[in-house]
This record gives sequence, C-alpha cells and structure tokens, in this order.
Amino acid sequence: MATCIFSGSSSQSLTSLIARSLGKSLSKAKIQRFPNHECKVTVQSSVKNSRCILVQSISSPADENLVELLFFCDALKREGASEVIGIIPYLGYARQNKQHLKGESVSLGVVANVLKTAGFDKIITVTIHKQSSKKLFSMPFKNIDATSFLSKKIFQYLKQNKIIKKGSDCAVVAPDRGAVVQARRFSNTSVVVVNKERDKQDGSIAIHSIFGSVEGKVAIIVDDVVTSGNTLIESAKLCVKKGASLVFAAVVHQDLIEDTIPKLEKSPISKLFTTDTIRQDIQSAKLIEFSVSKLIASKIRYLL
Repeated sequence: MATCIFSGSSSQSLTSLIARSLGKSLSKAKIQRFPNHECKVTVQSSVKNSRCILVQSISSPADENLVELLFFCDALKREGASEVIGIIPYLGYARQNKQHLKGESVSLGVVANVLKTAGFDKIITVTIHKQSSKKLFSMPFKNIDATSFLSKKIFQYLKQNKIIKKGSDCAVVAPDRGAVVQARRFSNTSVVVVNKERDKQDGSIAIHSIFGSVEGKVAIIVDDVVTSGNTLIESAKLCVKKGASLVFAAVVHQDLIEDTIPKLEKSPISKLFTTDTIRQDIQSAKLIEFSVSKLIASKIRYLL
C-alpha cells in the first residue's frame, strides 16, 4: 500500500523532518483561512487506496488547529484514502481529561469522539498528560513517551558542558505529585517532590514545601508541559532556597503563552530543555530544543 505524508499548518517544520527521516516527500494540500476565520482544506495529491499519515499538533490556537485537523481527515477520506493515521505530537485538551468541578465538560473525551467521527483510523501522540486518558479513545491509540529521549539528550548536554560528571550529581524534581511517574521515567533514581496545590477555580498555585534533598545538587525539574511557567519557576525558587547549585527544567511540550519567556529570563532556571512537538517562534538563550522527528519516524516506520 502506498503511503502519503501530509502536514497541517501547526507542524510543518516537524513534519518535514519526519518525512526526511523516512526518505519521503510531503504530499500536497492547500489550507485556506478566510477573513471570517473559517478554514478550508483541499487535498491536491492523489491518495486513492493509500495510507495517509497526517501530522498536526493541537496547539495554540487549539480550536483552529483541531478544526483544521478534522477537515483535513475528512478531505483525505473523501478522496479515497484507505487509512488515515493522525500523528498529534501535542494533544491539546489532554489536561481536561476528567471533571475537576461539577458542571465541567470532559473536553478530551469530546476531542476523541470528533476525531473518530472525522474518520481517523488510528491516533499517535507524544507524552500524553495522563496515560489513563487512552481509555477515552475508541480507535487504536498509541502514546510515544519522549521522556527517556529528553533525559538522554539533557544528560549528554550537562556532561559535555562539564556541568556534571555523573548522573548522581543531579537531583530529579517533580514539581507536583502528578509529575512523579514521569520524573521516575526521566531518571531511575529517587525523586524529589514539590508540594504544590492548584486552585481549581482560578488556576493559581501555592508551593508549600519540598520532600527530599537538593542541597549541593544540580536540580532538574521534570514535567510534561509548560504554559505559564509559574509551576516551574516557583519550584526552581524553592530548589535554590533549599541549596541547589543550579536549576534546569525538562519539559516535553512548550505550550508557551506571551509572558512565559520574559518570566523565564528572570527566573533561577538556567536552561529550559524541551522538544519541537509545538512550533515556537519565540527565541531565548535559556531555551534549548531537541527534535522528536526521528523518534516519531521510527514509530511510523514500524507501521509501514
């Protein structure tokens, strides 16, 4: 079966790298946005009886990118694609995977349903917020965990730049209880845990204490996604207060908002290590990005 690779507008650079790793060219499509903010997708390559790989992160603006993804899949199926596999490097709405307060929607469940209705046969994502969210999807669903990949890259960087000599020079920090499992995957060592509480009404956070020691260590705060940066920055401040010699952050998804980088620049965080699951045009000397293109390509190659 022939395979075609398409890119949505939110993941063009990453998709090009994935296609290059697979030795393939990108198939053609036209994405139009009208003055009233409506979107139209037109498939321009022949896809009849083909397997189509469609890459698109549901990143900011999440609503626009989600709708584009749905229209893209519909267009591919109408043109006769036998199978459409959605590669969603960053799965927006994944943090809305359950009701936190009475009256809320389970937004990720809605997203899962509309992806199925649009015609996707399989979904692959990278480091989903909660592993248990997979049960919301009725079609085959695969999560590629990039935590170990990021860990390898970061420890190489720290050793090459003579910041550490060995892994035990570091303290791996979970910025809240929900990040403990990922922090353990990052490094098979004991994990320092920040005691954080988030107000379910307004989203504000309070950092109370830290369980474990970072004194004299290079602290690495590990999480799946950063948006405002408040959790990372407040955790970093606490690590410095508790005696950490340096503080770094390791986050798979950089879902940044407008003031995140200015706050990061003023924070005790020396570097924020992340990946290219989300396209960012923001530049910062503190931001170091590693591409997950080969990681995703290896999973696609397995499907082929």
